[in-house]
Amino acid sequence: HHDAEDQRDVRGFEAAGSYVRNITYKNATEAHLMALIDLSFSCQQFIRWACRGSMFGFWYHPNHNSWWVGRYWKDQYYWGGAETDSRSCGCHPYCHPTNRNSTCNCDDNDKLKWREDSGLLLDSSRLPVLQLRFGDNGDPSEAGQHTLGPLICRATGHRDIFMGVYKAPVTLTTPGYEIGKYPPPFHRYTWSVKIPEGETMELVFPDYDVVHYGSYNAVPGCRSVVTVRAEEENAQETVLIRRQKSPPYYASEGSETTVNITLTTCNQHPEVPLGRGFKAYVRRTECGGCNPGLGLNEGRTYCSGVCGIIASEEYPFPPNYYFSTEVYYFSHSDYNHTWVLHVPQHYVVELEFSDFDVPAIPGSRNCTAESGVLWIYSREGTRKQDLIGGFCNLNREGIVYSTTNIMTLVFATRWRKVGNGRGFYAVYRGVHKPTHKRLGVTPHLPNVAEGKPTKQSSTMDGRNAHLGVDGSTSYGAGTCTATDFERDPWWQVNLHKRFLIHGFELYSAKSASKVCFLFT
Repeated sequence: HHDAEDQRDVRGFEAAGSYVRNITYKNATEAHLMALIDLSFSCQQFIRWACRGSMFGFWYHPNHNSWWVGRYWKDQYYWGGAETDSRSCGCHPYCHPTNRNSTCNCDDNDKLKWREDSGLLLDSSRLPVLQLRFGDNGDPSEAGQHTLGPLICRATGHRDIFMGVYKAPVTLTTPGYEIGKYPPPFHRYTWSVKIPEGETMELVFPDYDVVHYGSYNAVPGCRSVVTVRAEEENAQETVLIRRQKSPPYYASEGSETTVNITLTTCNQHPEVPLGRGFKAYVRRTECGGCNPGLGLNEGRTYCSGVCGIIASEEYPFPPNYYFSTEVYYFSHSDYNHTWVLHVPQHYVVELEFSDFDVPAIPGSRNCTAESGVLWIYSREGTRKQDLIGGFCNLNREGIVYSTTNIMTLVFATRWRKVGNGRGFYAVYRGVHKPTHKRLGVTPHLPNVAEGKPTKQSSTMDGRNAHLGVDGSTSYGAGTCTATDFERDPWWQVNLHKRFLIHGFELYSAKSASKVCFLFT
């Protein structure tokens, strides 16, 4: 215990770090504390900052207002619950929205409402907390309150508990799930599920309410909450999926498979909310999996058969969502992966999206690799003449068809700390060629224009302006020319509203006579 465990009000300290509170631990020197921490399996301290108009500024380097001082009296620019050196708070990625996309609730800088950032500090190499520093509370409407819990250490690691062997299909729940109680800390529960030969099964979580914070990454064995290890006999390979707050998804490919599901619990504290645990189904599915969610960067996945399930990497969350200090995250943020889908001869590929969330840059008219785009081609390879389209949330389709028995998908994006979508989940099938004339996309077209930016016409080349409602502004691809030059008048409508269109004129740009068609 120490002398600063009670809540303390802080007002009148505007300059960065001008409020200083040294922490004195009872009956222990700094050397004693570090020796205790180094001999322990895990140590923790709960820390809270309640704020009204008082910011941290971790994300706005170098404009820090508040921080804490740890081992060897080094300043620490992250807060309880967050990953070490992440310049974040434990609320990430669910923090209160701020004007500057911060990852702390207090950086909302609301001078009328009290907000809070709190959580556990778990990195033993930075503990104990020796000093608290706060600023940005000099205005009469600004204030803060700090709370620091005692240093708590644990000598032993996780306790392993085997939950039994089950034959699929089966429903699994965590201990205490039915009464809404989360399992105790530092336990590892493992379920083993057998999938027989010739059966295709999927692992889904209808309820997934587990506990994981970025700070857990500093604790041995706590980087993942749920681990799925699937050993497929025919494939002679092991599929390994590790997840934190996003549920894992696995679909077997039809061979005899053993699926081991492990839940790991870690540090807990009365002030830190817990979840309910999870409910999982291992259930039959029409199509087998083709490594869904395992599309590694710069990789290529080949899928064959009458039907199959695919998904973007770590769907429904981007990779390293909770590992923001990873070298991969900052140095290799550009991502692309290719899927090649083969169905039997005399069929075409039908690709049906069950979920698709690839956001475009706000205000953008087109899908780009900067924000995320899924390019779809009607043969193997990425030849321009085989391009069906490039899709994001601006022009997403429910069903896409190829013109051959092969379809190629290329997903390109850039991972960011905030702003990425869920990615996509889709089922491909081999089907007879549709009777309608228009292949590439389903004949049941959605209103792709609704909700898009107001001005829809631009190639950005300074010469021609093309009609780009479908997201494609390539003249060579056959899109319609709206005007002869960018500076000329062209069609414009507020697409955030609904309109009743009584007619429009359509001109053929390739017709020598420039025939006009009037539709009513």
